[in-house]
Amino acid sequence: MDSQSGFALPKPPQTNPQIDLDEENDGNSGFTLPGAPKFDPSKNTDPADSDIHLPGAPKLLPDDDLTNVNKNSSIKVFPPKNGENTNLTPVRPQSSLQRSASSNVVHVTKDTLHTIVDTTEQIGKIQKHAKFAISALNYEDLGTAEAELIKGLELLRSIKEKS
Repeated sequence: MDSQSGFALPKPPQTNPQIDLDEENDGNSGFTLPGAPKFDPSKNTDPADSDIHLPGAPKLLPDDDLTNVNKNSSIKVFPPKNGENTNLTPVRPQSSLQRSASSNVVHVTKDTLHTIVDTTEQIGKIQKHAKFAISALNYEDLGTAEAELIKGLELLRSIKEKS
């Protein structure tokens, strides 16, 4: 240890060799760690002695007769009437109309495919110009915002004229 420079390692922990080792220390001489609390729930049956109240097992089984339970409760149990069918299955309505393919469906060909892809790309460019305009407005750059909106509007009008 260099006492003149002021740099030194911390001292190791001190142990007391006279402390008896018990079972929970597992041979760690002198060191004690907290363990799990020693509590046997079966021995503490008096609810006045305990702050913790755990729920017990239900006293009624699901197939027990519930007609006599909680007569004064706000929740009432109504058994099914004798004539009622308890196993109702949903009835699906019969549709007499047959659905046919819509006549508005556009069939994709090589020519229409190019138009669809071109339109999709143009819409993406319009969205980009709109986002740039919004960004310019966030920085109060009105000239750039106006220019981007005009570019997007011109692209939108060109798509509208083609269709």
